[in-house]
Amino acid sequence: MSNLSIRGLDQAALATLKSIASQQGASVNALVLRLIDQGLGRVPHKPVSQRFDDLDALAGA
Repeated sequence: MSNLSIRGLDQAALATLKSIASQQGASVNALVLRLIDQGLGRVPHKPVSQRFDDLDALAGA
């Protein structure tokens, strides 16, 4: 595996990447790798499964 540094990424873009990664339960690195693969047409775009936690309080009741 190779390393890649991204220069010139503004704070707003970084904040957006962090937010999306957090919502998807993934690391920023995993998100960026997936976005690069999608941009290169290497993997079909799949919607990320949505997490539902509205019934968590009832679990085990």
